[in-house]
Order: sequence, then structure tokens, then C-alpha cells
Amino acid sequence: MSDLSAFPLSLSLFNFLPVALTGLALWLLTRYTANQDPSDYRLALLGAVLILAGGLAKASWKLIAATTGTDLVWLANALFPLMAPGFALLAVALWGAVLGQRRRPVPVGLWQVALAAVAITFAAAALRHWLLQVPRGRFLPLLVLASLGNLAASLLLIGAALSIRWLGTALLFAVNLLMIFALQPIAMMNPKTLAMHCTEQSLTALGTACFALAAYRLWRLTSPERSAVRLGPNDPGMVAGSGGNARAQRPPPLHRRQAVAAVLKTLTKDRVTGTRPLATGNQMPPRHALPAATPVWNQVPDRPDGGN
Repeated sequence: MSDLSAFPLSLSLFNFLPVALTGLALWLLTRYTANQDPSDYRLALLGAVLILAGGLAKASWKLIAATTGTDLVWLANALFPLMAPGFALLAVALWGAVLGQRRRPVPVGLWQVALAAVAITFAAAALRHWLLQVPRGRFLPLLVLASLGNLAASLLLIGAALSIRWLGTALLFAVNLLMIFALQPIAMMNPKTLAMHCTEQSLTALGTACFALAAYRLWRLTSPERSAVRLGPNDPGMVAGSGGNARAQRPPPLHRRQAVAAVLKTLTKDRVTGTRPLATGNQMPPRHALPAATPVWNQVPDRPDGGN
């Protein structure tokens, strides 16, 4: 829309709903990272703050334009300079968290990879904008970094949900990813009609709602408390994590042939030695532990005359 003052106030306020849902999802993902890979928690938190700041800047720009008619261009242009490094930092932090969830070694210095990607992107944006003087030259590198970071984070979260066999959670992350791709053509259209703005905000709200719900489910399903309930506090698979929290350490699964061989070995040993497992619960006790049964013909009561 060319006339910013004609932008509806209701639609401007509705734009804060996806921002709030995204903020909730990002907070849950930082908690998920803290549980699985505490060393990358600050990296995830910094990325989440940058993403949320970019969303708030764009929503505030629309609200100010709708109420006062003032076009704060710098506030609108702050979206990608904030979201691009935010998604890069978040994606690298989630990489470490997913490795921690799968009990795999996490590479040291992941933050260096994220900072290198951010530095290269901003250098390319500065080169295109100031040296080559390309119109809106800084936009394309930042858009590429934000898109790749968002895509990498979404794929990592889908893989994390599939690793614990929760297809519904993976589908919610996938719906959010599909909404992101669907919004790309709408974001590039200029000028936009009111109907296009409504469609854009509706798709954004749907995608962020799925994103927040999926982040909540992933955080709950992989939390130390949930793992402790599944394994038990005295289970040998529970090991002490950072900060004194117990973390689930599942024993490696046996191969099918190894499991069958172990069962056959136990049965053969019991047959040779004649030992049998002790009865527990409602099981019948061993046969030799039962009292000897008295025959029926020996259960005749004594006669009053002394047996004569």
C-alpha cells in the first residue's frame, strides 16, 4: 500500500500476534538448548533476542504508520539486519542441541562458525551497497543468510522430533517451514493491496502458531524431568548433567542376534543346572516349596468308638 496512513489499525495490532508467538517459541527453544547443550545456551539466547527485535521493529513500524502516518524507513529496514544474524546464531546453537539430544559429541567453538558466517554476510552487504553501489545491495546477502539460517534451524528441529518418533511435532515444524516459503512471493510484491496484507498476516500467524506449539512439545518431550519419569531416578541410565540436573543416558540397544543369544544362553543354563528364578508378585512358588497334599482317603475323621 502506497498510503501508509490508510493501513488499518486492527491489522497493525494483529501483526503483534505472530511476534508474540515467535517470541514464545524462541524462549522454549532456548530452554531446549539449555537442557541438551548448555554450552550453546547463550548463543541461542542471543539469536532469539535478535530475531525478536527484528519482528518487533517491523510490527512497530506498521503501528506507527497506521496511527500517525509517519514512515520510519530505518525501522522497517531493521528487519533483516537483525533477523539474519539471529537465525544464523540460533541454527548453530540448535545444531549443538540436537547433537546433545542424540548423545553425540558436540564440536567445540560452534559460535566461531556462526560469527564467521555473519561477518562474511555483512561484508558482502557493505561491498554491494557502498563500493559497487547496487540499489538495495545490502538486502540480498542478508536475505540469503536469514533464509538459510531459518531453513537449517527448521530442518534440525524436524530431525530432532523425528529422532524421538514424534511425527506430529515434526509436521508442525514442517507447516511453519511451508508458510515461510509461501510468504516469500508475497513479500516481494510491491505495492501491496489490503487483501495481500491480510493474507500475509494470516499465513504468518498460522505458521508461528504451529512453530510455538511444536517448540513446546519438543521442549517437554526432551526435558530432564520427562526423561527421569521414563527411566526412573535410580536407573543406571541417569547421569548427572551440568548444574546438578540428571540427564537421561540410555544404554546402547542390543542387536537382535545378541538379544536372542542372551535369552537362549539363559534358558540353557537353567535347564542344565536345574535352577529356576524365584517367584515374585503373583507368580506361583516352586513346586518343592508347596506343602505335601494329604490324600483324600487319609482325611476320614476319627470314629467315636476309637476305630473299632
